[in-house]
Amino acid sequence: MKKCLRAVLVAVMMVFLFSPPAMAKVLRYALITPTWSGDYVGATAMADYVKEKTNGALEIKVFPASQLGSSMSMTQQVQGGTLHMCTASSATLQNTVSQVAALDLPFVWPDQKTAMGVVMDPEFQEKLNVFMNKKGLAFLGYGQNGWRGLTNSRHPVRKPADMKGMKIRVQQSPIYLDTFKALGMTPVPMAFGEVYQALQQGVIDAQDNASWVSAMMKFTEVNKFVTELGHVYQFSVVAINIDLWNSLTPEQKKIMKEGAKRSFEVNLAHTEKLKKDIPKSGGKSYEEILKKDGCELVKLTKEDRAAFAEVAKPIWEKYSTFIGKDFYDFFMAKRAEHMK
Repeated sequence: MKKCLRAVLVAVMMVFLFSPPAMAKVLRYALITPTWSGDYVGATAMADYVKEKTNGALEIKVFPASQLGSSMSMTQQVQGGTLHMCTASSATLQNTVSQVAALDLPFVWPDQKTAMGVVMDPEFQEKLNVFMNKKGLAFLGYGQNGWRGLTNSRHPVRKPADMKGMKIRVQQSPIYLDTFKALGMTPVPMAFGEVYQALQQGVIDAQDNASWVSAMMKFTEVNKFVTELGHVYQFSVVAINIDLWNSLTPEQKKIMKEGAKRSFEVNLAHTEKLKKDIPKSGGKSYEEILKKDGCELVKLTKEDRAAFAEVAKPIWEKYSTFIGKDFYDFFMAKRAEHMK
């Protein structure tokens, strides 16, 4: 009997010692942003964190610069399970999860503090996750690109009337189309990669991006008037396939959430650094590049922004139905709470 038991124990030990280690679960994570972006730097920080904390059981492989498709395509791939994770811009994700459009209501954020307070609010994240789950997605966290501004080739923009009649490139999003129509502009949907040439050739007069992005992409070589409009604080959403999410252990979910939070913190810090040191500029800030390019920079006061917000406010009512009245009211209540 003792010999038999000893033989069994030896066999168990041999299996334990010489069996191959469990294969790591490799998660493919896609972004549209390039390697210099805050989204990418944040995503790689998340990947490092998750691999370390799970002892290699989960490994995230990041694919930047639209390697796996457009923002809309990536979202659909994650829904279908052919892609594990993506960072989707709020402008495109709202076509799948309409509640995300609340983040892009024009001039809805009076300041960064309010914006951050709402999106990081646990109750807000929980409610948003419920709607994402219905679409085959689970909420993990955020990416961001900061305040969007405006560049144009005609004249300085200080009040809504200054925008009238301009042709502006916009993202493929109904709320952006309607916002600029309300401000008197003619919106032209266009891929990001086509913007510089379109500005150069006069196909469009204007485009909206964060001022530091406009400087880095050299749009300010052909658009000499820059306004820090602040019509949107641009968030993106980190989404994971719902079935994959449900397959993770509670501890793995906790680590993934912590990693996503870490990613956002790194993203914010990196973006602030980029503003002061534009890549391939020899250490110049975006404001120094604007000055070098001979641009006129307009920084709106609170009163100036209020005039734009008043013109754009009917968009809020129009999109309250698209967003869903209950979620819209909840969002506005959270906004009021975090403005205090």
